[in-house]
Amino acid sequence: MSPLQLLLVGVIGFLGSFYGVVSGGGGLLIIPGLIFVGVPAPSAVASSRLGILGLSMSGAFRYHRAGLVKPRESMPMVVIVGAGSAIGALLLLSIDAALLTRVIGLLTIAVAPVILLGRRLGLEQTGPPSQLRRRAGYGISLMIGVYAGLFGAGWATFFTYTMVAAFGTSFIQGAATRTFVGLAVGTITVAIFSVGGVMEPAPAIVLFGAQAAGSYAGASFSLRQSDAYARSLVVVVAVLSGLALLW
Repeated sequence: MSPLQLLLVGVIGFLGSFYGVVSGGGGLLIIPGLIFVGVPAPSAVASSRLGILGLSMSGAFRYHRAGLVKPRESMPMVVIVGAGSAIGALLLLSIDAALLTRVIGLLTIAVAPVILLGRRLGLEQTGPPSQLRRRAGYGISLMIGVYAGLFGAGWATFFTYTMVAAFGTSFIQGAATRTFVGLAVGTITVAIFSVGGVMEPAPAIVLFGAQAAGSYAGASFSLRQSDAYARSLVVVVAVLSGLALLW
């Protein structure tokens, strides 16, 4: 890739992870953005996994400093979502690149309303969650893991809402847990994509650094502000990007 393309990759990674560390929709900008820059669809997804690893490391560190990351309590989710992401990553290796581009376009448009309407979906609950609700949460988390390995854009949003609805956490606590779980998703999928030969080193390394920086800045900002500032903008960009990919 040319230096200009790598610069654009870095800008896309930083901006996407800045707001995505809380809202979880960074992939809606990053994956279509990489495709527009010239990265093939499978490599765009694979490269974004290394970016997720950088985002998760930085975000988990920042939330840990704020006392919101609880590694021992998060381990069941790490195992479940990590296993699902391995299944999804293996599925991606068998999908045609042209078909994957169109699938990404459809998913980008489909996920956008969830980013916009998330906190108005009535997921918040009061009191401890029931055993049935927790079991349902584990099953949904496994499916989210598969989605995270196959595509990933918005997986963190789905996971955060699952933590709120099924396990009774606050939104910010769910986001903090998600950054820790993201370490497993990033590590597992990067290993699979590297062995599968779809990882492009240059954009992946740039994304790792850019998303780590954007994640730390975004997590610090989110601890003081509402994340509503980014929702409307990202929905517009996601829908336009999805339509462009389909076209």
